[in-house]
Amino acid sequence: GQWTGDVYNPALPNNETFDQSSGLVPSLSAGLAWRLTMPDPRTEASVGIGAFHLNRPTVGFRDDSREALPMRLSVLASSTLRVNQNFDAVVFGEAWQMGAAQETLLGGGARMWLAPGERAIRFTLATRLGDAIIPAVQYEFGDWTVGLSYDWNTSDFETATNGRGGMELAVV
Repeated sequence: GQWTGDVYNPALPNNETFDQSSGLVPSLSAGLAWRLTMPDPRTEASVGIGAFHLNRPTVGFRDDSREALPMRLSVLASSTLRVNQNFDAVVFGEAWQMGAAQETLLGGGARMWLAPGERAIRFTLATRLGDAIIPAVQYEFGDWTVGLSYDWNTSDFETATNGRGGMELAVV
C-alpha cells in the first residue's frame, strides 16, 4: 500500500484491484412535504420528511464484497416570520440518520429586503451539533438563491483540519 507505516507515499502502488470501477444501482426514495403560507407570503413554515434507499440497493467495487445500503431517514423544517417592512426572522433545522451515522443541523438568522418581494440578502448562523459552526450569506432574487457558507470544525476532527473547514458555494 501507499502507507509506509510512518507517512503516505503516493509514488508507491496502491495494490488495489477492483472487479469494476463504476456501476448503476437504482435506489427507491419517498418523501412528503407540507408548507403553510400565511396571507403575508413572507411569513411561512415548512416541514418535510424523507426515506432513502427503501429497496436497500447493494453497492461495492468487488462482486464478493457488495453491501446493502442502510435506509436513510431525514426530517427538515424551516420558517420565516416578517418582522417589519425590511426584515424577516429565519429559523431552520434538519436531522438525518443512516445506519450508525447521523447529523443534526440547527440555525437561524435574518433576511434583509433590498426590494421587498424581489431581492433580499439572508444572513444565517448554524451549528452541526457537536461538529461545526456554519455562517452563511445568501442573495435571493426572483426564484433564484446564490449563497456562500463556511464550515468551521469544532469537533475532534479539528485536529485533522486545524479548525479549518470548507467554503461552499450554492446556486438554487
